[in-house]
Amino acid sequence: MKDVKVKLRTKFILSITIVVLLFGSINIILIRKITLESLQRELEKRGVFIAQNLGEHVIEYLLHEDFLSVQKLVDEIKVLDKDVAYTFIISSDEKVITHNFNQTFPVELIKANLLSEEKEYNVKLIFDKNKRFLYRDIAVPILNGELGMVRVGLAEKNITYQINKANTIFTGMVIVFFLAGIFGAFVFAYLITSPISKIVDGFAKLDLDKTAEEIRIKTHDEIEYLADKFNEMARRLQSTHNELKNAQTKLIQTEKLASIGTLVSGLAHEINNPLSGLKNCLNRIKKKPEKKETLKYLDLMLNALDKIEYVVKGLLDFSRTKSDIFSPVSVKEVIEKAFSLVGYKLEKHSIEVIKDIKNNIGSLMGDPHKLEQVFVNLILNSIDAMPDGGKLIVEAFNNNNKICIFVEDTGKGIPEAYLNKIFDPFFTTKETGKGTGLGLPISFNFIKAHGGEIFVESKQGIGTIMKVWLPSHSSGKTNRREK
Repeated sequence: MKDVKVKLRTKFILSITIVVLLFGSINIILIRKITLESLQRELEKRGVFIAQNLGEHVIEYLLHEDFLSVQKLVDEIKVLDKDVAYTFIISSDEKVITHNFNQTFPVELIKANLLSEEKEYNVKLIFDKNKRFLYRDIAVPILNGELGMVRVGLAEKNITYQINKANTIFTGMVIVFFLAGIFGAFVFAYLITSPISKIVDGFAKLDLDKTAEEIRIKTHDEIEYLADKFNEMARRLQSTHNELKNAQTKLIQTEKLASIGTLVSGLAHEINNPLSGLKNCLNRIKKKPEKKETLKYLDLMLNALDKIEYVVKGLLDFSRTKSDIFSPVSVKEVIEKAFSLVGYKLEKHSIEVIKDIKNNIGSLMGDPHKLEQVFVNLILNSIDAMPDGGKLIVEAFNNNNKICIFVEDTGKGIPEAYLNKIFDPFFTTKETGKGTGLGLPISFNFIKAHGGEIFVESKQGIGTIMKVWLPSHSSGKTNRREK
């Protein structure tokens, strides 16, 4: 698996980082907006109050045409309130009475904010000539507009400054919270993911053939409960695994015994023939022990004993339980031993055997007893498929460091509907009492355990080919024979 995986700790830290940044950004935007609106409202209220208060104070001076006192009031407003950028009073016929501009009065301001009769005041936003500074221009009538109008311009640069200052402070707070959040995320991620990592390592190191090491976590929460459940699960798995191994061993031995039962009659024949010859030789020696010709019987007797020993040894080797030790195995020897066990059945059913096993096929690392059982099973299945005789072709060759063994028969074949079931335990197409349904499943597992593969090709009425591929231990390379 080469998929990129993001650790839980990283996800946890990223989640907190995103939440803090998102929360901080939203709050900066909202606070800027709320603060700006609040300051603008307050500035507007203050401007209206200043303009209305000035309008009330200048009525008497305007009626007496005391413009000097009016000018003094106008100048005082700018001194008292730093947000006031300008103040001026215009008459009802839109002529400037007084102002506090340091330079020439900008006449364009007169019509910039006109006041209708029904309004108590009017507010309008005005930019300067360079459009750099924004002013909140407030117009308030004097004596219902009969004496003119007061205009007060409030600069918003102070609001902007305060907003920027507030943003700077809050941004600093967000950064502090962000760093604190990252630190907290690391701490909490460690506290949460560290015990989870122990459980993950426990899964990775779990070996059902060994006693599992218990995971000890004391967090007094769900993670500790999970660790306890893992330990309980590991114990149950190991117990179940051991039971399955024992059951598998018994099934394998059962299949071996079933195969031995099938071979017994043939092996009895293989033993009876040399025993009969041995008995004849002993009778001749007994009748005339003094004759020199009796010496030749000794060689015959030794040959008969050797043959009996070979047959019995083959049967004993085949009946052994698994050794679990892999060693270099000669494929040719394994196949020949398998044939030595089934020779009589092949002869009994008049089956022609064609063997094409290359001498330099090489060897493989494996268990000879298991491999022998595989080929005995395959050959017995072929024999059962040809009760009235036929051809059994066994071909073994090396192809790119893969040892290929084909066991082909000209029997009745396997129905297509059964081809995907033949490796299922206890599935058999044989008559009741003539098969356990374990031969091919066990063979399949043995081949897999050797790092190989086994396939079947079959057509009804034509025959079956069992193809076994095993990794080679040597470098021998021999092409398959041409048919």
